[in-house]
Amino acid sequence: MPRDTPSSPPRLLAWWEGLSLGIQAAVVAPLCVVLLSWLHVAALGQPMGRGIGYGIFWGAIAAFAIIASTRIERQKREARRTHDHPDGDPRRRRL
Repeated sequence: MPRDTPSSPPRLLAWWEGLSLGIQAAVVAPLCVVLLSWLHVAALGQPMGRGIGYGIFWGAIAAFAIIASTRIERQKREARRTHDHPDGDPRRRRL
């Protein structure tokens, strides 16, 4: 995917970061729960009920970690951009 500037994130990443917290949680949480439940049942051989319980527990933690890391990385990138380019224009260089 082409980028607007060399330092800007890919469009998909910018789109994901632009979503509200609630929408990110609505997308990530169910995926994490389903994938981790499947992992516990299929790959680790847990009984179905226990695997689903573990999937819910670890899925919530994984979803929180993904959403938190998304927010932190966006803030770090914006802080770098502001520090490197005080006027907010990444094409302009500091002298």
